[in-house]
Amino acid sequence: MSNNGQPKQIFKTSIIRRVFSFVKPYQLVFLVSLIFAIILAFATPVRPYLIQSTVNLAIGKEGQVPQWVSFFLPKHSFESPIQLIIAITWFQVLFIVFETFIRFLFTFGIAWLGQQVIR
Repeated sequence: MSNNGQPKQIFKTSIIRRVFSFVKPYQLVFLVSLIFAIILAFATPVRPYLIQSTVNLAIGKEGQVPQWVSFFLPKHSFESPIQLIIAITWFQVLFIVFETFIRFLFTFGIAWLGQQVIR
């Protein structure tokens, strides 16, 4: 099993083209799933960051709530640390619901697309 000194191809464009030819009739589902994948890639590290911010506030460590999180929180939640912790926690819960919904749509779309391509 000699390959005549040539490196083994890891990525074969001919196979990718063939797979995409099967996906072409379902292009909209593929593109929406791709958008959901990009959204999830950015959304996944948000929860640990919010948890870190909440814990830092709870232990009294100096820190600042990011501006983009402040946009979603009511103005009165900045009056005391306890109110801010509660507001960030509610934001986390709503963010988890949003992320779960997007993850469900992504998984459903990709699974449906895979089943349609196999047929």
